[in-house]
Amino acid sequence: MRGGDAVIHALEKEGVRYISGFAGGGEAPLWPALRASQQITVFSARHERMG
Repeated sequence: MRGGDAVIHALEKEGVRYISGFAGGGEAPLWPALRASQQITVFSARHERMG
């Protein structure tokens, strides 16, 4: 299990259902685990500098 997987697993166990934020940067290791999660819905914001 990778660090991102462990973080998302812990959030799922705590009952987190929604996460919002910008893709990229320091949280990049979380995104593969978030996409694989069946319990957490992700709302990804966009920024004009990110395309």
